[in-house]
Parts: sequence; C-alpha cells; structure tokens
Amino acid sequence: MHVTVAICTWNRARLLDKTLARMCQLSVPADVSWELLVVDNNSTDNTQGVLKAFQHQLPLRVLVERQQGLSKARNCAISATRGDLLVWTDDDVLVDPGWLAAYVKAAVAFPEASIFGGEIEPWFEEDPPAWLKNHAYQVGGVYAIRHASDYGTLITSNNYPFGANMAFRAGAQKEFLYNPNLGRCGLGMKSGDETDVIRRMLRRGHSGVWVPDACVKHYIIPERMRPKYVYGFARGLSEGNAVAIEQGDGTYPFPRWAVRRWLESTAIRLLHSPVKNQAWIRALQNAAAAHGVLSAWHLSRRSGGKASRLTE
Repeated sequence: MHVTVAICTWNRARLLDKTLARMCQLSVPADVSWELLVVDNNSTDNTQGVLKAFQHQLPLRVLVERQQGLSKARNCAISATRGDLLVWTDDDVLVDPGWLAAYVKAAVAFPEASIFGGEIEPWFEEDPPAWLKNHAYQVGGVYAIRHASDYGTLITSNNYPFGANMAFRAGAQKEFLYNPNLGRCGLGMKSGDETDVIRRMLRRGHSGVWVPDACVKHYIIPERMRPKYVYGFARGLSEGNAVAIEQGDGTYPFPRWAVRRWLESTAIRLLHSPVKNQAWIRALQNAAAAHGVLSAWHLSRRSGGKASRLTE
C-alpha cells in the first residue's frame, strides 16, 4: 500500500516545525511506502524554511496553492496525491508513533470502508481556565477534541471525524472535493468543509469506521482558551453548515427564528456565571449558531438569493 499524508498550512511555521519533527518518529510498516504532501497556502512566515529543513528527513513533497482557503488547499492536495490511502492531519498536531500504521491496518481490515477517523486529544500550551475545564465536554468540537468510538464502529453523519485526524480511500476522496465556499480562509472562522464531504459520501453509500489507535494531540494556544474564540468557532461552523444546505429551489428565506434564538441566548448568557453553570455554555453556543445562520442568509443575499452548494 502507498499512503499520502497531507497537511495544509498557513503561517504556522513554529508549530509546523514541531509537527514535522514528530512525523520523523513514525513507525511505518515494512510493506508500506508513504509520502508527506504539504500544501503551503500563501504563508508569509518561515514556513518554506521549515520545510527545507525536513527535506532529507521525511519523504516530503511541497506544493503551493495561491488561491486562499483551506478547501482550495485540500483540493490541491487531492489532485496531487499518489497514495491509495489519503490521510489528513493539521500543521499544529503531534502524531502518535503508531498513527500511520493504525490507519493502514484498518484500511486492510475493512476493505469496504472509504472513511476512517481517529482520536484527537488536547495539547494545551498552558493550564486552561476554570470555565474551560468545567465545560470541556460541551466545547470539545471547538478544539477538535474527538474521542473515537470503539475500533470498527461505523462513522455516522452525527458522529464523524475531524480534519485534524481522518483518512479516505484516495479514489473515493477524489470523487468528493471540498466546497470552496466552506472552510477556513485566512483569519475567517467559517468551517464545515470536512463535515460536508463526509455527509455527502455517506449519503452516496460510502461507509466509514473509527480507528482509536490512530491518535494525535491538537495544539491549543492561550488565545483560543477564551469565550470569544468559542463563540467565533460556533458561529463559523453554523454559517458553513447553513451555506451547505440546499433549500428547495436554492433560495434562502430570512431565518426569523435565528433572531429570536440569538436574543434569548444572549439574555441567558448575561444572567449566568461562565464558570460552573451549564446554561451559560449552551447559551453561548446557541447564540453563536444563530448568528452564523444570519450570516449565511446575508451571504446568500449578496450572491443573488441563492445558497451556494457544491453539487454531488
């Protein structure tokens, strides 16, 4: 089996250096060949310098995607992949030494599966604040924390892997590209790109399984340990999901319910303490989700009243 590991990066040279250093410790099965494909999405820091430093330590291939956006960078990687299995991770993770071998083993054990997902643990730069410790379960998705189900458990549209740790049969992935209207772009927080792909694949009859032994640690900087970041992430995810939904003839009616939910949830946030009260964190995310839906409606209006969507 030949495997392509793909990383899309933008201005994270310091963390990318740590990620690549850990890649050097991978235990690769003797009957597996692999390549590490890094797509530089217009980085202006020392990303290219970091990549050059690892050219002779890893089977590294570097591409540059000039069109800004994570989905565009991912599609660039898909078009260039040479592997039978395409394994995705991020530029701010530490992979377990057995990470790649675990995915290869699962790909052999479940030949009918097209999608594979692994465990993602938090890697906090410093001790998180009390509110985050108390609400870690509720906001796990914000930090790409994912507890994989038992080995071989089916992936569903409500329990799916995150982009920091997922894999696809390359042939299947090439049939389902990432929607350029979704995903991070520069400092924007819109997401939902991998969710959209996985749900489309499942609807078309593809299946997936969980591989808990394929484990990574995801880096979380102090600036992200704030309610403002949680709000921004939840808003971006909601906006992305709303943009991906086709509604009848494609029109996007004004979501009056979102206005009510935003007002109600904002009031609840002001009435409760963020440290211990579960109502506070739910209200924060509900307000952000409603905000995201309203942002998607505004985007639809700007694009002529149509909800943009990548056709299947």
